[in-house]
Amino acid sequence: MKTFLKQKIQLGIISSILLIIVFSIGTAYFMINVAPENTKEFFAMTEKYPALIWLNYIPIPLCMILLYFLFNNALLSVFICSGIFSLMAVVNNVKIQMRQDPFIPSDITLINEVKAIFTSFDESYIKTAITAIIVFVVLILISIILFKGKKMNNTLRFTCFASTLAIMMCIHFSVYASSSYYDSFEIEGNYYFKVNHYESKGFLYSFIHDIHTLSVQKPVGYDKTVYEKMEKETKIPNSLKTKEKPHIIMIMGEAFSDLSENENIDFKGYRDPLKNFKELSKSDNAVSGHIVVPNFGGGTSDTEFDVFTACSTRFIDNPLSSYSFVRKDFDAMPSILDTIGYDSVAIHPGYSWFYNRYNVYNYFGFDKSIFLEDNFEPVTQNKGMYISDEAATDKIIENFEEHIENSDNPLFTFCVTIQNHGPYEEKYGFDGRNFNTDMELTDHQTSIMGNYFEGVKDADKELGRLTDYFEDSDEPVVIVYFGDHLPGFSNGTENFEALEYDINLNGTKEEYLNAYKTPFLIWENDSAKEITNIKEVEKTLNLPSDMTISSNYLGSLVMELMGYDSLYPLWQFSNNLMEEVPVVTEYFYVNNKGEITEKLPEKETEDVNLLKGWAYYKLFDEQ
Repeated sequence: MKTFLKQKIQLGIISSILLIIVFSIGTAYFMINVAPENTKEFFAMTEKYPALIWLNYIPIPLCMILLYFLFNNALLSVFICSGIFSLMAVVNNVKIQMRQDPFIPSDITLINEVKAIFTSFDESYIKTAITAIIVFVVLILISIILFKGKKMNNTLRFTCFASTLAIMMCIHFSVYASSSYYDSFEIEGNYYFKVNHYESKGFLYSFIHDIHTLSVQKPVGYDKTVYEKMEKETKIPNSLKTKEKPHIIMIMGEAFSDLSENENIDFKGYRDPLKNFKELSKSDNAVSGHIVVPNFGGGTSDTEFDVFTACSTRFIDNPLSSYSFVRKDFDAMPSILDTIGYDSVAIHPGYSWFYNRYNVYNYFGFDKSIFLEDNFEPVTQNKGMYISDEAATDKIIENFEEHIENSDNPLFTFCVTIQNHGPYEEKYGFDGRNFNTDMELTDHQTSIMGNYFEGVKDADKELGRLTDYFEDSDEPVVIVYFGDHLPGFSNGTENFEALEYDINLNGTKEEYLNAYKTPFLIWENDSAKEITNIKEVEKTLNLPSDMTISSNYLGSLVMELMGYDSLYPLWQFSNNLMEEVPVVTEYFYVNNKGEITEKLPEKETEDVNLLKGWAYYKLFDEQ
């Protein structure tokens, strides 16, 4: 056996290069074909732009050649590179299917979050992943034990390695970094839909090009001194220091939406998932509408950032989570409310490291944070693989009662729920038949939709329980409830298409916006109404008739309804802009007439640019 292991199969330079060519072509072909439903589309694009074939192929053999000269083992280099590139292509496929968003370089920084989410998937997914890892390790071991390259002059190896690396760096920082060259290729479908860019231009080319988007550029016309001056003008009115203040409970519901409001669906014989939400929305004690959030199917922390800070994630112009850039104390709702006597607590029934919330919540000024590790019991409180909304509501009430006993200060509570996180197939242990429809759905589609509605129903029940608890309380309380994003289904957009939702990231601007809309509710009990009647304040504002606003306006709107917007110049500026341009995206706007436009009048353009710069200032320039 020892003699056999010593007699390794040796490959010369020519045979090694031939091996690399064969494997690199096979890997490139696999990567193109594993992309979801785009093989024909991509090859059709290459007929018009032959360079796309080379742009998606060249990095593969170059990486293999680089490792070959590093290890002097062609088989080892092709197994490592083929494995990594193939894995990237598969991840891209899964992410597009579930979130309608491609695999981008910044996703690598979220590896802990991905691992945590992956453990909730069906066992078959986990077994497949483990099998793939085992096969990959075995192939690597085989290539090390049984193969080696023929002895090569060290000078030649170093020269070839350095030359290959130089070529790679040269084309990386020239061809692949060029935005003008990348944008010169046409795409099939909606320009605003990032998936179309990856599918039309190829995954690998697009992924490498996006590496150059990781840095955040200053907005055009940015002037730091403008924001320094505006921030210094902050003054706290004496009236706010002395007036009675209601407690604020803000809840962001995981994947909470009004997808149940569909003309092809009814709930006769079942409970309407939004029963309480709809009743509360019609109340004289409530203001309700929709927010346009930053992401589809995920990106929870980006919606948090928008609401807390009045800055827009969309303006950061970077694929990383906005929380990735919060590295110092930040003027957010908790810290600003602290100036008028509020205590604050953040409740998240998930791990504290998820999206770096442990640190970010401190930077935002929360006095206390309650996380999964020490405050919840997964064995008894889980539902659908996550801590239940019931347990989260129990924690809100428990913490509120403790606060009332020990403090006279008003309390700001923020809770992000987690129960209704996907995947949704049989999530709650049944076939999903809790709604009626005349549309033809597969059992799989029915299971996904029904289990999702089951989670929304639970969230709605807890909203009703919370408002019932505070309805007749002498303690004045304002409750804000909103969704972080629409659900990401494992079958992609099949359910949206089968039930004819007016939702399509690749469709019209209206359909594109609908993919980002989630409902919000601002409700106060009668005790809070005696202090500030939010319904009456709403009538004095020039809000859009359909009450659809960007998520970065929600927090400042709540503050305005309560009479607190004078606490912070950004809140006042944000609310003024909201009345003129209630929805702002990277690509177009919705004006106060409800019209979608790609160009605004000069004054509104200046104000939008000022808001863009404000986010940059707060994250990167403020001392």
